Amino acid sequence: MKATLNYVHTQIDEFADYALKKIKKSNYEQIKKQLAKSNKKWTDPDFPPEQRSYGTGRDYPKVNWKRLEDIVKKPVFIDQCVSPSDIMQGAIGNCYFLSAIAGLA
Repeated sequence: MKATLNYVHTQIDEFADYALKKIKKSNYEQIKKQLAKSNKKWTDPDFPPEQRSYGTGRDYPKVNWKRLEDIVKKPVFIDQCVSPSDIMQGAIGNCYFLSAIAGLA
């Protein structure tokens, strides 16, 4: 169990380092201004709304990609507190990642 937790923490640390480097390179403020001028919404080039973003080689169910405002009228990021039950696994096989997030919650 301890080895698994160490592995998960290592994976999270590596992902966080990668994400921070990408954010620094992306020039957030410039992208934000460009999107505001064009009245477009941002799409992550590393995670586009396509099947390749959640995996290949398995028979995944068809996914209907939506933006948050298409699901919830007034979304709230965190309302009072975060708990492990706030995280639900779907069908894309990322339980190790979600369990790490739930553990941090």
